[in-house]
Amino acid sequence: MQLLKICIVTITLVSLVNVVFSQSFLNKNEDVKKIDSLISKNRTSLKTDILPEILSTAINNGIISKSGSTIKISTTIFGLKKLFDSTVSIDTNYKKERFARNFSFGAGIDIDDANKINGVQSLLKIAFLNKRDLTDESHLNKPAKKIYDKMILIQGSFNNLLDAAISQPLITANRSGKIDNETFKKLSAALITYTNSQKETDFKNLQQVFAPYKDKVALDTTIFLKFQQHKLLIDSLEKNLVTAINAGNLITFNFNSNYVNKAWDSLSFKLEWIKGLGGQKDSTKPWDFYAGTFYNLKTDTLIKKSLQKQVGSIKLGINKVFAKRNDGGPLFEALFAGGYDHVFKGSLYPTEKRNSFFVDFTFTIKISQAISVPFEIKSDLTNKGNLFGFLNFKWDILTTKSK
Repeated sequence: MQLLKICIVTITLVSLVNVVFSQSFLNKNEDVKKIDSLISKNRTSLKTDILPEILSTAINNGIISKSGSTIKISTTIFGLKKLFDSTVSIDTNYKKERFARNFSFGAGIDIDDANKINGVQSLLKIAFLNKRDLTDESHLNKPAKKIYDKMILIQGSFNNLLDAAISQPLITANRSGKIDNETFKKLSAALITYTNSQKETDFKNLQQVFAPYKDKVALDTTIFLKFQQHKLLIDSLEKNLVTAINAGNLITFNFNSNYVNKAWDSLSFKLEWIKGLGGQKDSTKPWDFYAGTFYNLKTDTLIKKSLQKQVGSIKLGINKVFAKRNDGGPLFEALFAGGYDHVFKGSLYPTEKRNSFFVDFTFTIKISQAISVPFEIKSDLTNKGNLFGFLNFKWDILTTKSK
């Protein structure tokens, strides 16, 4: 029976050390958590505007040519689940929640100058293309998949070195009688633990466990130096992977409604797209291309009829991170955009044109990973003098602590 156990340990040892890295990273809970945390830390305010992570709360205040405030709260199905059940982040569960992470809903209220609620909003949003999502290697965008495949090859190569440097000498020492079966099982357990986890702490433990037996097991001790070099390379590629994921395509469809005084005040349909620009040289302060199309049905205030004014809009812009916080996340970013409005139906105000152009600038300070303060200025270029300003406050929950 003892001999059978040793044979099983030996077979397991050889097979695990030679396992391909494709069974690591996105198939391991610790790796999913680590990479997902890095991705969340580097999220821009623009991304969480378009699709929230766990929970997003925004307060919008008109400060130029507009009064009152709006308070909105939105979440994803996944985000709501994660607030109450941290096990949805476990690797196997995380993959099953792909739709839940891409479907967002929320509500909001409008508050007038007398601090009374004068409108109730509903929000629905779905991301039907999301290459900024960490699911598994089959859903990564092309640049991220290329980096991921490189990491697989590098780890596979290191595992082969590990086999030659530690695994084979360990088996040889046991067969020659230099170490007994109990010692063989103890050393094998440490090696198997590291092979399963690929964690630096387990590799250091492996080094400590083997140290007293260095005269009995003919280890290639250069493997420990090679591990440090290997880890630096993997960490660098991991950062590149996060950058590539955060630069992926994200396209969302959004429906908003506003109900005021027992009637629909507005219905809006929105299609938005963001795509990262630049390469690794821009990874610390990334660029994003933004495009949005909007169709709004609003109350025609001149004839006082609900949803009788229909306006379509196109908006294009560039979002740029200009400064980073000490923790590496964005500190200051700006969206420079312009667009075109067309009134398809409804009365025109005295100074309003059926076709008009506008510029829209949003400057955002991210005080922390969760708290940001956007300041938006919008000017109508066709109807001179129409200037709007909004000072907003946004609180994003991007991650939750695991239980």
